[in-house]
Amino acid sequence: MERTALDRFAHADLIEDLLRVLLAKRYPRAWLNRLDFKSMVRVPDAWVAPRWRCADVVSSIPLVPDGPEPQPTHTVVAVRFAAVGAPEMHERLSRHVALLEREFDRRGAFGAPAHPPLVTAVVVVEGRSVPKGPRAASATRRVVRWRPGAVRFVR
Repeated sequence: MERTALDRFAHADLIEDLLRVLLAKRYPRAWLNRLDFKSMVRVPDAWVAPRWRCADVVSSIPLVPDGPEPQPTHTVVAVRFAAVGAPEMHERLSRHVALLEREFDRRGAFGAPAHPPLVTAVVVVEGRSVPKGPRAASATRRVVRWRPGAVRFVR
C-alpha cells in the first residue's frame, strides 16, 4: 500500500479504531472490554528479519485477566495493508507470524513462553481508495471475513 496510507494507519489511535472494528466482528463486547488499548505497544519491525517481513503494523495489546486459569496475557495483531490481494500473501504473512512467535518465546515477550500471546494476522485490502479523516479505520467496516488465528483476504 502507498506509504502515505501506512503512515496514516501507523498511529496508535487509528490502529486501535481499526482493531476494534475487526475484533468486534468475532468477539463479544465483554472480551473487547478486556483489551487495554491505553497500554498497546508496537512490536519492533526488527524482530523479524527484513527478508521475511510482511506485516505493516504489529501491535501488542494487554488482556485484563478474567479468571484464574492460564490464559494469554496479550493479543498481538499483525496487519498487512494491500492495494490488491496477492496469492502468496497468506504464506508470507503466516511465515512472518511464525517468526514473531519464535521471537516472543526467545525474548520472553508479551507473556511468552509460559502464557503465549494470541497472535492474529489480518490483511486489509482496500483497493484504490484509502479512508481519510480522523476516524479513518471505521471506514473498514466491510471487513467481515476476518477471524482469529487466520489470515484472511478482505475485498
